[in-house]
Amino acid sequence: MEPAPITTASSTSTEAADDLRRVLRLKGLFHSLPDSRVLGRVLHPLPEVLLIALCAMLSDCEDYTDTGDFARSQLQWL
Repeated sequence: MEPAPITTASSTSTEAADDLRRVLRLKGLFHSLPDSRVLGRVLHPLPEVLLIALCAMLSDCEDYTDTGDFARSQLQWL
């Protein structure tokens, strides 16, 4: 399964701005979670990892490889 990039071509700029605000709010909520990972051994902030995992799951990604492909396809809004 090849994930398609999220685009706002069919959305108005107001809808796209609202969607972005919702995503950023969700990411902000993830910031309140404790991160027990070892500093210096972490490549990506926990809120970004959780946001990608949630979006990938909602987009029917089935495993880590699909999730990685999804994340790379969505770099423009991350």
